[in-house]
Amino acid sequence: SIYLGEVLLISMSHLQWYSYISNLVKIATMYAGMLAMRKWARQRASLRSILAKFDVHECSVAVEADRAVIYKNITALMKFTQDVPADSTEEEVLVSFNNMVRRQLHVAAEASIGRFGLPYKYLCCMTFCTGGAAIIDTLAALPMCMSVSH
Repeated sequence: SIYLGEVLLISMSHLQWYSYISNLVKIATMYAGMLAMRKWARQRASLRSILAKFDVHECSVAVEADRAVIYKNITALMKFTQDVPADSTEEEVLVSFNNMVRRQLHVAAEASIGRFGLPYKYLCCMTFCTGGAAIIDTLAALPMCMSVSH
C-alpha cells in the first residue's frame, strides 16, 4: 500500500520538475525577447548611419529613365519650398537635397518609428531582477529535487 507521505513526496517532486521546466521556458523567452530588442536597436542605429551617407545619385530606381524625372521633381520641390535659390542648377539642388536628408530625415524617421521608453541595458536588468530570482531558486533546489525523486 502507498502511504500519504509517499504520495506527497511524489507530488512535490513533480511540482519541482514542473517549476524547473517552467523556469527554463522563462529563460528561453527572456533570451528571445532580449535578442529581438537588440536586433531592433541595431536596426535603428544602422538607419541613422545609412541616412548620414545618403546620396540621391546612389538611389536605385525601377526604371532608369525615371531618374531624370525624379531629379526634376526634387528640383521643383526644393525651389517651391524656397530651400534653394530659384536660379540654382539641378546639381546644386540635388547637393542641397542630400544635405537636407542627412540633417533632417533621421529625426523624422525616429519620430515615426517611435522610441521605446527604456534603454536596452535597463530592460535587461529589470528582466533578470524579476524573473532571475525565481530561476536561481529553482536551479539551487535542483540537487534536492533529484535526491528526493531517487
